[in-house]
Order: sequence, then C-alpha cells, then structure tokens
Amino acid sequence: SEQTRRQALAAEAIHTLAIDDPTSDADNFHSLEICQSGAVAPLVAMLSSTDEAAQAAATGALSCLAENPVCQQMIAGAGALAPLMKLTQYGSDMGKLSAMGALDVLTVNNPLVQQELLTAGAPKLLSGLESMGAQLLREQAGSFGARLRDEKAAAAAPKLPPKPGAPGAKRRVAEEELPSELRAHAPSLAVYRAAVKLKKDKAEAEVALHGWTL
Repeated sequence: SEQTRRQALAAEAIHTLAIDDPTSDADNFHSLEICQSGAVAPLVAMLSSTDEAAQAAATGALSCLAENPVCQQMIAGAGALAPLMKLTQYGSDMGKLSAMGALDVLTVNNPLVQQELLTAGAPKLLSGLESMGAQLLREQAGSFGARLRDEKAAAAAPKLPPKPGAPGAKRRVAEEELPSELRAHAPSLAVYRAAVKLKKDKAEAEVALHGWTL
C-alpha cells in the first residue's frame, strides 16, 4: 500500500540520518535524537509487516540506531528481539542476514539481551542456519553463534577483581568520575566521553548529556 511504501521510505531516511561520518570517529548524535523523538516503537512495529521492503528498511534503521548504547536499550525494551528472531528463522536469506545483524548489535555489552536470546533458543537457531543456506548466511550465523557462546562462557566464569590498569578497573574509575546523577546511566558513558571529546569542555558536555539521558 501507499502507506507501507511511505513507512519504508521514512525508515530508510532514518537509517541514512543515523549513519556517522565514516571519515571520522566522532558521533553525530543523530541516533540518540532520533530515538528520543519517538522513532523506535514505529520501527519495531514495522518488523512485523507483511511487506519485505518495510521489514528490511526497519531492520536496517534499527541496526544502525542500536550502535548508540541508549538507543540499544530503548530498542530492546520496545520488544524488538522477538520479531527479529522470527525474521532470522522465517525471513528470506537477506532478511535473515539483516535480522542477525541487528540482533548482533543489540547484544554488544548487553548481558540482558544476550541472556534473553539464549533463553529464546538463539544458539539452536543459529546452529541450524550455519549448516544450511547460502555461504554468507552460514558464515554470519556461525560467527554470531560463536560470540553468543563466548558471552555465555564469560558470564559463567568466576569474576576476579580487575588489576590496576586493567580495562575493567579503568572503566570503573571513569564511571566514578561521572556526575552522581549520571552514574545510573552507565550505557551512556560512551556518549559522555564523545561529548567531552567533541566539545573540548567537560562542564558543557555534562550539561548537554544531562539533557540527553535523564
């Protein structure tokens, strides 16, 4: 329908706006603005569309938006995992690839999403895809499945306190340096650091970030 076509075009536009400049490491912060403007719920709803073009456009947009830690939480919280799992199982080969890509981004540094996928049977599904279909599909299913297994093993391993200078220790110190009202928003640490780097002014960045995440 015309409405579905327009929705797909809108999702493609969102995807384009969310892409950072590939020539720079700087975050353009468009993703966060897009998510906070209410785009997440409609995009998640489009994953269940009967129109493949709309599904593909929504999957691509969500994959890109999920690279932002705050958007990642919003997308998972909006119920994107179930329809993405369904697309991974029943979609076309391209639909499966796109859905796996989106799920992969949603699992990054997100133990809750990782556990939800493990509980939903993602390893078994990915194992099945790894043994059938096109070569690219098998490769992506295999690499994603391996990362999920690694995350599961890491979560089950005994936790030792990080040594001074270790990445874990450095991250904890960095989080403790955040203003107290931002410490509850650990996923936004990367955004905070990028803001400081871009603005060259920590105080100004804290004020801006306060408005973005609280």
